[in-house]
Amino acid sequence: MYTKYYYYIYGLVLESDIKFASMKEIENHQYSDVSIEIGIMPQKVKESIASGQEYVIRKDEVWFYIPDSGSYYIENGERILVEKKQQSDQNLVECFILGACLAHLLLQRQEVPIHGGANVVDNKALIIMGECGAGKSTLTTALRLDGFPVIADDISTVHIVNETAMVMPAAPRQKLCRDTAIRFGLDLHNLDYISEGKDKFAVDLKQDFCTVEKEAGVIIEICLSDQEEASISEIIGIDKVYTILNNIQRKVYFDAVGVNPVIMKKVVKIASTVRMYRILRPKGKETLNEIKELLLDKVK
Repeated sequence: MYTKYYYYIYGLVLESDIKFASMKEIENHQYSDVSIEIGIMPQKVKESIASGQEYVIRKDEVWFYIPDSGSYYIENGERILVEKKQQSDQNLVECFILGACLAHLLLQRQEVPIHGGANVVDNKALIIMGECGAGKSTLTTALRLDGFPVIADDISTVHIVNETAMVMPAAPRQKLCRDTAIRFGLDLHNLDYISEGKDKFAVDLKQDFCTVEKEAGVIIEICLSDQEEASISEIIGIDKVYTILNNIQRKVYFDAVGVNPVIMKKVVKIASTVRMYRILRPKGKETLNEIKELLLDKVK
């Protein structure tokens, strides 16, 4: 038997066999929404991985295999099973559980996990979403250092609560690429290295993290562009729905099983109640300060 640890993330109470270094344990828990277990993969998963099918998505179950880490199985929006490699790195295992595993689990639970981070500005959540390399983490870090706390990194989960789009707090950490960490003067020796195939580091957030849910105030999509100057434009109409769907974390899930009607209804609700803008960032040009000004002018 493993010691059980309890955590709160994305509006869910986790009961875990694994102790997460990046999260604070909760007390006085009377229930759990999700169990995270260390164990042996089901036979069908073993056979699938052995045959070369290392990433399988079905409606109520997903599994994937990471050579340096282990096998992960997500089931019915309620359970994550982990079979770790003997010499697996704890930081990497934690990264996959709190990232890819929970993203799939949230989709199984018919929630909306947006691929992006979020800061709190004027007591509302500002979500910054976009493709990998668009500059999301650079922008959320710059805003954090300017006094706007982070509420989520990499996955901004939006729940509809009493007809209001609410962003749920994630783990109190940010994942930064090496060049971004260096850019902001962080000492890499004091950070946890996450190989993750992307040369990233984990930054623990203490004072600069929001632990309570916040209403979604504005959603920003940041995109790379060939234009000379940074620009911002409002996203309107049905394009808001398409933009959110295109920025769902692990949107490959939709390719495999389709868009769940409940998720679609929630996305439409978010699109109808939250202002959205698109920022075009010139490739290879330093425009961080200009982008912050454009963004904050719309938010405040």
